Amino acid sequence: MTRVDILHKGIMYPSTENFYQAMKYNEFDMIKLEGWDFSISVRSHIAYNLKPSESKQFSKDNLMTSTKFEESKIEIMRYAQRQKYKHKYFKSKLLATGDSYLEEGNWWHDCYWGCDIKTREGENNLGKIIMEVRSEIRSKAN
Repeated sequence: MTRVDILHKGIMYPSTENFYQAMKYNEFDMIKLEGWDFSISVRSHIAYNLKPSESKQFSKDNLMTSTKFEESKIEIMRYAQRQKYKHKYFKSKLLATGDSYLEEGNWWHDCYWGCDIKTREGENNLGKIIMEVRSEIRSKAN
């Protein structure tokens, strides 16, 4: 996974995955880490101590506390993608796709954010958001 800084409420997340997983927890949830004499926020732990894959595993292992996450996850992902594509490198890569249809193809059966590459089934919500962001970038440029 590529590093991209996502700033939200004073915390710099190292990837869209870290940001997305952190939003599953309430802003003031705290965690005491083994060997530490103090607690830190769960969101800070995800941002500063975990790799993207570890942040995903953390949220599988720890019950989500945000009651608004499920109803907000599209907006959360939209925010993450808008932040990602503000970076010059990612913006130029995205614009280079022209008018191509973008699809989040995967083999782990995530049919909400993407499409299963074997069955071609899925909602492709991430692909739709990225195409939406591409359109917004073009509109601002004109």
